[in-house]
Amino acid sequence: MKQRSLVYRLSLDAMFVALYFVLAKITFPIGNIHLTLASLPIIIAALLFGVSDTIFIAALGEFLIQVFSYGFSITLPIWLLGPMVRGLIIAVVASIFRKKGKELDHRPFAYYLTTVTASIVVTAVNTLALYLDALIIGYPVSIVLLETVIRFGTGILTAVLVSLAAHPLADALRHYSPSFSVKDHE
Repeated sequence: MKQRSLVYRLSLDAMFVALYFVLAKITFPIGNIHLTLASLPIIIAALLFGVSDTIFIAALGEFLIQVFSYGFSITLPIWLLGPMVRGLIIAVVASIFRKKGKELDHRPFAYYLTTVTASIVVTAVNTLALYLDALIIGYPVSIVLLETVIRFGTGILTAVLVSLAAHPLADALRHYSPSFSVKDHE
């Protein structure tokens, strides 16, 4: 029975990684910035699965995006941090609420505060990654500074839009599939 549970858990994680990969490939360009719904599977995983699965999904999903988009590079590990940090922040807060017998996404103020805060932290981490990438690879650092304000704005906008979509999806998965219980994943 334990082996089946592990296989089922890994299958769910793989589906969320695949969804992350596909959604990351669908972008809406605004100048040099691209809006994407890639964080949707990370937020839903954080709400349903817990910390370890969420970080696994974020790390593997972003690894695949980076490798298929840019290939292997010395800066690849830096780019994995942003999605992992998003998953970590939301999953930890969701776990705290769950221990109190509540769901994070059923507490709108806390939910949006958490997702927007995670977005701001991720934007800072990604800006740092872009800065380090510029130093290591050798392209102009001025590009990083110029895009920082725009990145924070689009990051917050994306966080709100994705959070709006994640709540009903997480509720639907909880309702229609009792196997999405966090007990199976922590």
